[in-house]
Amino acid sequence: MNRFVIIVPMFLFLSAGGQNDSLLKVIMNYPESKSDLISKARRLILDKFMENDMVSVISVKHYVENELEDEDYVGLKPVEKIFIDFWAADYPPILGYAAMLDSILQARTLSIKQEPFQARPPDNRFKIYPLADLMEYKLQEKTRAKYDSIDNLISAAFLSEEYKSFLRLLLMDICSDTYAMEIDRENINMQANSFLESYPDSRYARFVGTHIRNEYQEGKWGLAIGAGGGYMIPTEELAARYSNSGLFYMDVDLEYARLEALLRLNFGFNRTKTDMTYSGGQWPKGKRTDFFTTDLALGYRIYDGNLFKIIPFVGISPITFDVTRADRDEDEALKELKISSFSYNFGLCVDFKLPRARKLRSSKVETGYTGFRLRYSYAAAQFARKYEGLSGNIHSLTLGMTCFWRGVKKCV
Repeated sequence: MNRFVIIVPMFLFLSAGGQNDSLLKVIMNYPESKSDLISKARRLILDKFMENDMVSVISVKHYVENELEDEDYVGLKPVEKIFIDFWAADYPPILGYAAMLDSILQARTLSIKQEPFQARPPDNRFKIYPLADLMEYKLQEKTRAKYDSIDNLISAAFLSEEYKSFLRLLLMDICSDTYAMEIDRENINMQANSFLESYPDSRYARFVGTHIRNEYQEGKWGLAIGAGGGYMIPTEELAARYSNSGLFYMDVDLEYARLEALLRLNFGFNRTKTDMTYSGGQWPKGKRTDFFTTDLALGYRIYDGNLFKIIPFVGISPITFDVTRADRDEDEALKELKISSFSYNFGLCVDFKLPRARKLRSSKVETGYTGFRLRYSYAAAQFARKYEGLSGNIHSLTLGMTCFWRGVKKCV
């Protein structure tokens, strides 16, 4: 029995060792695969390109395209092919690729919208790519160094002005977009817009708008939050009963296009200016009272520049003057002195933007600013009949910090 226990593990060990040797032989004798051939071809293209042997580069490129690439394997990335074709002044493949890519995108868009469960046109996302190397980087580096010469070749080509303009724009884009060198994105966007204005019906208009122009515009929705303080002044009978008061606020704005919904919570502390009679006796002047309002308003942005923004508004709010909680806890009858009213409001907001406000950039997903908000509001109180003889309105002026955000979307 003991011999059997020893022999079985030894047999398993020897079997596993033999199997590993067999797998090693299979691996070592595995024939050269398509991936290996593609890697070697890429190294050859890169070496010949660095030697300025464009004849060999073009020959190997054609071999890779015709013999190695298929529905499963990518030999050269599209941008690498475009770089090489620019060097060879072989423009039809570049123009054809741009048109083909645009049509595939259009077909996929229609497929998604109309028949989302149908098979979509094939693309390179699910193909086997070559191992990472420096080919794209070196092609771009050398192309940037010879940018003017390649641009001159485009100008001398027997092509229409539309095609030449598109090729120059594409050359500018692939020489700057990935590594953000000296040709700036704003210039590319300007050139792209110029192309779209000159050739709105071009077969490359969608390609330019989707792939080359990296320009964003502000979305319609925006959000602002803020806080600060100020001063409120009651008038008429309210002024006879209550003193002017400091004011604190917190606000939230929701913006759509030029319309703004403004929500603001105001609270302050007044003092009584006269004795007030209630069922428990008289409440002397000089006592502290609490002041609250909740403003809900609709505004319209009439101006929005680099330095400031102007928003007139109208709205409604409840207004409350009340004794403090501490006084009410001592004498519950003091709740009779609470005054609550409804009011119509109107006023003006001016946002002063700080110099370091965030500006719209092609790489951002939002835009906005930080600044100071100056707001004047006039509340026309509508007192209920139980407050017979009571009248007055409220002026308020506040200043505080505000932070505004707005989403952006890519121009297409």
